[in-house]
Amino acid sequence: MPAAATAPSRAPAPAPAQGPAAAQGPAPAQGSDAAKGFAEGRGDVGAVAVIGMSGQFPNAPTLDAFWGDLAAGRRLTGEVPAERWDVAAHYDPAGRPGTTTSKWAGSLTDIDRFDAPFFRMSPLEAEDMDPEQRLFLTEAWRALEDAGYAIGPDEPLACGVFVGCTQSDYRHVRRAAGRHDTAHSFLGGAPSVLAARVSYFLNLTGPTAAVDSACSSSLLAVHLACQSILSGDSEMAIAGGVALMLGPEIHVQTSAAGILSPTGRSAPFDATADGIVLGEGVGAVVLKPLARALADGDHVHGVIRAGGANGDGRSNGIAAPSGRAQADLLTRVWQRAGVTPDQIGLIEAHGTGTPLGDPIEAKALAEAFTRAGAAPESCVIGSVKGNIGHTTMAAGIASLLKVLLALRHRQLPPTAGFTSPNPRLDLDTGPFHVLTELQDWPSRPSGRIATVSSFGVSGTNCHLVVSEAPRRPRHTTSRAFVVPVSARTPGELGAQLTALAEAVPGAGELADVAYTLSVGRRHHQARAVFLARTPEGLAAALRAAAAGAPADLADATPEQRRLAEEYLAGGRPDLGAQFRDVEARRTPLPPHPLRGTRH
Repeated sequence: MPAAATAPSRAPAPAPAQGPAAAQGPAPAQGSDAAKGFAEGRGDVGAVAVIGMSGQFPNAPTLDAFWGDLAAGRRLTGEVPAERWDVAAHYDPAGRPGTTTSKWAGSLTDIDRFDAPFFRMSPLEAEDMDPEQRLFLTEAWRALEDAGYAIGPDEPLACGVFVGCTQSDYRHVRRAAGRHDTAHSFLGGAPSVLAARVSYFLNLTGPTAAVDSACSSSLLAVHLACQSILSGDSEMAIAGGVALMLGPEIHVQTSAAGILSPTGRSAPFDATADGIVLGEGVGAVVLKPLARALADGDHVHGVIRAGGANGDGRSNGIAAPSGRAQADLLTRVWQRAGVTPDQIGLIEAHGTGTPLGDPIEAKALAEAFTRAGAAPESCVIGSVKGNIGHTTMAAGIASLLKVLLALRHRQLPPTAGFTSPNPRLDLDTGPFHVLTELQDWPSRPSGRIATVSSFGVSGTNCHLVVSEAPRRPRHTTSRAFVVPVSARTPGELGAQLTALAEAVPGAGELADVAYTLSVGRRHHQARAVFLARTPEGLAAALRAAAAGAPADLADATPEQRRLAEEYLAGGRPDLGAQFRDVEARRTPLPPHPLRGTRH
């Protein structure tokens, strides 16, 4: 039964999280004990939960759309968009100096759109900001919404922020526009400030770091975030990466280095693999100690059981990968996680699709399997780069998000661009095989376990072991709850009501939905409130309210009516009090609509 109204014109400050789990806040990690447990793979002492995630990739403005592309095996690279740079002026198949032999990329759309007022910025500051800063700030917020911790900056939180990023070419855009020497440009172009934007906006006091290890940057950012949590420096952490290509510079430079595909095909592990296709992307995850996430009723997308990083040292060249270093890293991380190769169902490889890199990586994997005494069972190996190209600073987070989505759907996606195996990889006789179509992911006695690799041209390698979330029994209740929904304007509120109506039936128990909307979201001035007993009943009420149905709280108790009326009047009632004797958990729900004005 919905009751909807628009609150007074002055928006109140965001309400603090309430209820038993939220009131406690994240507990400090156990310092060295947690780090030791993480290294030794003992239970969940050192395990880190992924409790929120968000991202944008070519053709995919959301992770649901991203999974649709992965599951269908779509290749999402094409010619560089005309608004980025003039292909005719810079592309030359013969590779003249100053040109590129590739005119292809996996490109994001609408990268100039940003909701500056939502993030408390002036249009001028937003325009001078690198779009990589805008994109990561947006996706970090959406990841927090997904986690159910999108509250606001009222109280400081020891949450770290670790972002794979580097100096982008937006400085050339600003210079061409005569805007390169402003104060906003100085801060808007610094990689360190890219990470700090999130901390500043949300009053986060954990470590903030921009991570640049080339292609392994964003996965290394995730690993460093885990280490920060396990050392006790952070109670939670946001980690990820972002990469855009606004001009031809990176194409020209990598073409000169001889690593781009002259055919525009990203084909990991395939006999036709002839180089990388560059791509763009942005992604973020929210991390928390697994034990605390379970205690706090967080939704867990997956568990990082162990991670590690090392360097190539002296190899065949400063940019050449080292199979020895890769095999050493994999062996060490698997030992930390307490897993054996026969337990691994998916290897999300670095898989760049180069004649040099793919065979070295496959040989290193085979060596690590042999060291661990692997049975001759075949393991699926894949690479997201077949779908979206090599997203450089965002490559690792793209791979991790692919794995988390595969765990969610319990399916193994194909590798786009693969038709016939590279004979140098021994895929016909070795322990690995590449999928060409979507398959179910059968569970093994140890559960579903995957690994993620990301190897930087800098020589810095990173590897994670990721498993599905532990199963948790549920207890349902027939109790009715007051469910709040809000947005900045009546129009945005209508869009939010519609989105929630579609999502609620599949979002879990009603108590979870009500709890998340009560204590896990910022409360804006345009508001609606509902009284419901089931997800289906709430979905029907949301649809009715979106169509303009009048308020109806006839069945509400006096206390429920008080909560609803105070909330609609713009107040901050203790909505969390409804859940103090109820098992309620945070659950992923559609994000708040952002305006996306062009800057």
